[in-house]
This record gives sequence, structure tokens and C-alpha cells, in this order.
Amino acid sequence: MTTVFTNVSKGVVASSAELRKAFGTDDQKECCKRILEQGEIQLSEQERKAQLEQTFKDIATIVAEKCVNLETGKPFPPGIIERAMHEVHYSVHPTKNAKQQALQVIKLLQEKSNLKIARAKMRILLAQITPSVKETLVKENLLGEVETERPQQGASDRLQITTLIDPSSFRQLNDIVKKGNGTVEVLAHNAATDHTE
Repeated sequence: MTTVFTNVSKGVVASSAELRKAFGTDDQKECCKRILEQGEIQLSEQERKAQLEQTFKDIATIVAEKCVNLETGKPFPPGIIERAMHEVHYSVHPTKNAKQQALQVIKLLQEKSNLKIARAKMRILLAQITPSVKETLVKENLLGEVETERPQQGASDRLQITTLIDPSSFRQLNDIVKKGNGTVEVLAHNAATDHTE
């Protein structure tokens, strides 16, 4: 049996007149079919709370993966990030995804928390780099700590550089390198947790 309610919690069943006004018919099955096809799911208060709590944990996990402790150079555990988020009174935005919010949380924690937190450096390999492109990257402060630098085999004016960079400068660095016909390869998104060496 199908029944359409105007108020489920109070058990108020919709009258034929209300059904005709809303759906153009008073056929309960037809009305239910339209509700299922075109209606929106309404979450209960408990479901909404559970969803927000899960998003809060997801944000903390993403922040923990993307950041390091400035004093130790090691990643923070997600639990410490969650505590810091509570301390700065961060509220989850229900319509934004966790990744977008994580970037906002990083800035917020840098400004308002006692955590010595910074984005983890990316380890990248720059290949086919000319000295002029390297000079441009240095001038623009895009080239981080250079780990290795060696001439490319068979091309005396070309270099291969492994370096650590701030993730926020990746796009600009990539554009400059590609304009100079070089290539960029990400070796590790978070050099602090990369154990390939």
C-alpha cells in the first residue's frame, strides 16, 4: 500500500484535494512514483549530523596528508588536526567537498592555531631544462631546494633537476618549463612521507 503524507512525523495523510493541487492527480501510486523520480531526499537530523562529522574527519585526513609540522618535518596525525579544527571553531560547509575545504582549513590553521603547520613540499623531476628556464624559475622563486642537478645525456645545454617545491607554485612552474620545451614529473606529492630514497 502506498500513502502520501503532508507530515510524516505527525501521521497526517494528504487529502485528495492536496494531491490534485500538487501532482494533478489523486492516484496515490502515481504521486509516489513522481516523488521518487523528481523529489529530493531529506536527511534526518541524525543523518545530517553523521554526514557532517564524516566530512569533518575527511577534511582532517586530507590536511594531515598535505601538511607537515614545521618543527619536525613530519606529518601531523589526523587526530591533532581535528583538535586544532575544533579549537579554531571550523564549521563544515555542507555543499563543498572535503578537498576544497581542506585547503581553506590549512590557511585557517596557519593563521589562527598554535600548530606549526605548512604545506608539504612536492618532489618533482624537471627534464630537458635549459639554463635560461632554470634562471627564470630562480628569479620567480619557484625552484625550491635542489636535490640533484645533472646535464641531460646527449644535450650539453639541457639539464635534469630533482627539486622540492611548494605545491601552490606547481602550475606556474609547469607553465614556464613547458614553454621552454621541458617536462615536469611529480615524484611525490608529499616529500615528507616519500620513502623512495
